Amino acid sequence: MINHAASRSGCFAARGESTSRGAGSYTDHMPYDFDTFTDRRGTASIKWDWHPSESNGAEASGDAGGGPSYPTAAGPIPADEQIPLWVADMDFTCPPQITAALRARVDHGLFGYSLEPDGYREAVVSFMQRRHGIGVSPGDIVSAEGVMPIVRAAVDAFTEPGEGVVVQPPVYFPFYMAVRDKGRRLIYNPLLSDEAGRYRMNLAELEQQFRNGARLLLLCSPHNPVARVWRREELQALADLAAAYDVRIVSDEIHCDVIMPGYEFTSVLHLEGPAVEHAVVSRSPSKTFNIPGIAESQVICRDRETRKRLKAALGAAGHALTNPLGAAAATAAYREGDDWLDELIPYLEANARYLRERLQSDVTGIRMVRHEGTFVAWLDFRDYLAAGEMSDAALKDMLKRRAGVWLSDGPSFGPGGAGFQRLNIATPRAVLSQALDRMKEVL
Repeated sequence: MINHAASRSGCFAARGESTSRGAGSYTDHMPYDFDTFTDRRGTASIKWDWHPSESNGAEASGDAGGGPSYPTAAGPIPADEQIPLWVADMDFTCPPQITAALRARVDHGLFGYSLEPDGYREAVVSFMQRRHGIGVSPGDIVSAEGVMPIVRAAVDAFTEPGEGVVVQPPVYFPFYMAVRDKGRRLIYNPLLSDEAGRYRMNLAELEQQFRNGARLLLLCSPHNPVARVWRREELQALADLAAAYDVRIVSDEIHCDVIMPGYEFTSVLHLEGPAVEHAVVSRSPSKTFNIPGIAESQVICRDRETRKRLKAALGAAGHALTNPLGAAAATAAYREGDDWLDELIPYLEANARYLRERLQSDVTGIRMVRHEGTFVAWLDFRDYLAAGEMSDAALKDMLKRRAGVWLSDGPSFGPGGAGFQRLNIATPRAVLSQALDRMKEVL
């Protein structure tokens, strides 16, 4: 059953309500429910309500002569509706403690210009210590509206127009915009992959780029979209290179709390050396607790001058104010969200395993890259495309218009993205199963 009530009220669907259970259903003893599909249609959701065809004049999904015509597959999504598994937000209601904190703040009834509430920074510090063993001083923290405003402010603060900024594609595409929009020179340091498809950094090329004058590195850790959780030795080698050539690291660690069992997250803040002291490290509860629409993030800068320059750039860009609802949600998430997160991770791991098994059994020529962290899976369609002499554009059209499954197109992530698609696994198992059934029939 679809939970329409939770969609309207924003309340948390507790275990015991009607659920839509697909293959490999979650265990019944867990107090939080990730199996129920909460209907987000009609809530102005970018994921579920945005239709690019309405704004660019393109044809609507489905056959040009009529409405959509997608494969019939059992599941909670109507047969004439697309299943969007592209943008990186979850189809799970957030922890009830966050909802309660928001209700309490709303009940106050006044929402004027705000400061960080009491306990905000202490909640961030405590969460980082107990989840990752990272020691942070409250004074090292700067709050901001989002990770990308932090990244863009850092480009402004620490480089001049025309200077080089390194990115490691295939990577989260707003990185490219953050560099180009600021008039900086975009430098590609493409990731390498071995025969098994596991990605690693090209440190030899990176050193040459640093030697040639690059000033800033935008690090994605864990890496989106390839789902790599960088090892400590990899990151320390990177930090040592940055220190040797006086390159500043800006580390986007927004996915750092979503790490699959068997892997361990290493933050830049775990490392040693001058590059760490001058690094800009950003994090947010948005991905972890599914509150990206409530814009709230944190940046940690251990060096006082770095912090001062970044705060000035954030202020100049209009990002200096505290959102009272975002701060309330973040404080509650960091104080009380651990149990929910502890149950989310095995659910996501099971979804990743289910996805891998279905691809292996149902479709020839599609491989899932080893999934170490994040809730987005990186799917390799290159053999499938080669066998059918098919282009990326044709694959995208087939998935979206014929199967009714909307994935993130690999080429949008830059060099190395051709032949790939990114799929969001943070959805109830029944939705994922229905999407794969549709894909199987079309592919």
